This record gives sequence, structure tokens and C-alpha cells, in this order.
Amino acid sequence: ARADELASRFPADPLAKRVLALLAFQRAAAGEDIAALEARLKANADDAAAHYGLGNLLAIAGEWEGALEHLLATVRLDRAVGDDGGRLRMLDAFNLLGDPHELTLEYRRRLANVIF
Repeated sequence: ARADELASRFPADPLAKRVLALLAFQRAAAGEDIAALEARLKANADDAAAHYGLGNLLAIAGEWEGALEHLLATVRLDRAVGDDGGRLRMLDAFNLLGDPHELTLEYRRRLANVIF
């Protein structure tokens, strides 16, 4: 069985949640190019899709603060990108970082401020 199929059989398992979160970032970042995305943002800071792509690539690289910043921008600009992907990938990041992590605490609060 593929990793995502196996992990989805155990939705409450913390390790399975981490696997699914990592796979979600990899799927969302597929075919994206950091330099091209950065160029798009330089041309238009409100390019929600570019923020989303960059957030996913940075997450895969473990650059969580930058990833969360771009994903939060995605939520602020356009919830439709990636079918609410900005918010969903932020939740994946929180799963990977853990609830007590300072970035989880900060960006969970900031996400709530943007949504509500």
C-alpha cells in the first residue's frame, strides 16, 4: 500500500498525521519552482497562488516560519487557492510542529485573526 493509503487508515495516530501532512505539502508543491514563484511575488505581492507554492516548498525544506508566513498570506488573499489550501496546509504544519511549538502558537493566533 502507498504511504498515504496506509496512513489514512489510522487517522488518530500522530505518526500517520505527520506522514499525511508531509505528503500534502509534497503534492501541493509538485512542479513548483522557487525562483519563478519569487519572481511572481516581486511582480505582484498579492499573487495568492505564488504565496501558496512558496509556502509549500519552504515547508518541505523545513523553513517553517517562512512557510507559515506565505500560507497565511494565501489565506488572507484567496481562500479558494488549493481549495482552502493555505489554511489546510497551516493545520498540517501545526501537526508537524506540535501544539506547544512557539510557531504553532503564534500562527494559530494569527490565522484565527485572519479568518475571524
